[in-house]
Amino acid sequence: MNKTQTEEYRLFETLTSRATDAFVCIAPDGSIYKYNPAFIQLTGLNKEDVIGRNWMDVVQLYDSPEGLQVQELGVQNSPSDLVSWSEPTDLYLMLKGEKSLSVEVTIAQISSTADNLQEWIMIVKDKSMHGQLESQMQRLSSLESLSLLTGGIAHDFNNLLTIVLGNVSIARLGLQESDTHADQLILAEKAAMQAKALTDQLLRLAKGDTSAANAVTLDDIVEECAQFIFCGTNISYSVEKDEKLWSAHVNQGQIAQVVNNLMINARQAMPQGGVLRVCLENKTLKSAAVEGLKAGDYVCIKFSDNGMGISSEDIAYIFDPYYTTKQDGSGLGLATSMSIIRKYGGIISAYSELGEGTTFKTYLPRAEQEMTVQEAMDSVSNDTIRKGSGRILIMDDMEAMMLVAGEILEALGYTTLLTSNGEEAIESYKRAKESGDPFDAVVFDLTVPGGMGGEEACKILRGYDPDLVAIATSGYTNSDVMLDYTGAGFNAVIPKPYRIKEMSRVLHLLLNESAS
Repeated sequence: MNKTQTEEYRLFETLTSRATDAFVCIAPDGSIYKYNPAFIQLTGLNKEDVIGRNWMDVVQLYDSPEGLQVQELGVQNSPSDLVSWSEPTDLYLMLKGEKSLSVEVTIAQISSTADNLQEWIMIVKDKSMHGQLESQMQRLSSLESLSLLTGGIAHDFNNLLTIVLGNVSIARLGLQESDTHADQLILAEKAAMQAKALTDQLLRLAKGDTSAANAVTLDDIVEECAQFIFCGTNISYSVEKDEKLWSAHVNQGQIAQVVNNLMINARQAMPQGGVLRVCLENKTLKSAAVEGLKAGDYVCIKFSDNGMGISSEDIAYIFDPYYTTKQDGSGLGLATSMSIIRKYGGIISAYSELGEGTTFKTYLPRAEQEMTVQEAMDSVSNDTIRKGSGRILIMDDMEAMMLVAGEILEALGYTTLLTSNGEEAIESYKRAKESGDPFDAVVFDLTVPGGMGGEEACKILRGYDPDLVAIATSGYTNSDVMLDYTGAGFNAVIPKPYRIKEMSRVLHLLLNESAS
């Protein structure tokens, strides 16, 4: 072989070895003398089953699942009888266990020897993967539609919850703690806040969480997900944790997605009911103590169910994309979960026996810096209601929402003016400022169907008055503005539904503390 032929051979070797489609090279006598790794992966054969054997004995192709084998279509046992295959041909490949696979086959001449004997290359493309991709694209399109629908429902539902919470908060202001009705109002408030948590979970499931990673304690996420996944089922669960559980530096929504996936798997594994036990533990691992992990400190979440279990044949593939043993499964839940955990330097392991249940262990590195004092304070609800004074402009297209916001602010000691869209808010703000009686702050609802919303109105007023104090409120709690309000020109955000204490705290920080 000369230098040019050697380089061409190396190029051919590289292309075939890395190709995702299956290749076999066929000698003039019809025997296979070369194949690529994708061929072995597709057929499940080994080297002894392939090399030196006639191609028709190895690559058993049929014109239909119940039709004629290709060798019955030609006179000789050679690809030259089937030269029309130089164009892709749809056929069926018989695999081990009498299982057929829809494939696209192409045969082309690759060389001619001195005595004009021809060699061939056969390319076999798995069409089922194309179908899976199409199905997944349809699924993603449906999820996008679901996301839009869920976001709209959550927005309206959160508006209604704000009306309920606002009126409950105002009613509580007029009662002494010893009043018999105070406890009933507190229960109503807690129920409304639990409903808010449900809408937040639905939004995360449908759209995902785009917030940044930070130091997170994982037990609250596990508890919240378990309540949501097992509500109304015949499955009981327990959550145990170390007394001083470490935090992990993660995105809360993404970890909630992982926990949801693992809990859904457990629920599906126990159709007749059962028990899921979740344990959160601090683990200090030595080198190679867990395959794939470096030595160090980790938070381990162990999910143990007493369901039907997973066979030893299947468990090796459960984290592979599109691999599923469920009739209606997508094969993406565990693959996505593993991808998320690996992104943060962790890993998921699985152990199972048929009839004995399954245990998943999720390892996440301990956060280098634990939750700061300020983060801890922000995560705890502050019951102190701070009253104030000043003029507040309110913009909300929903009349009942606008009225309850006005009542909340007036109960806190502020005077208010109500507007229903961005144009009205801009006109009212400019008129007040030019008359010498300006507003101290503006509370904008971000979304106004068919009209100017709070984001655009804030931008216009910020250009008019750089000292504008703007507060964004919205039922779309994971919108871009709510996640990055300063980038949109706002001074603060109050996600809906809110109570009187959240509104009082934000106004106190913006007006009183900034003034001092």
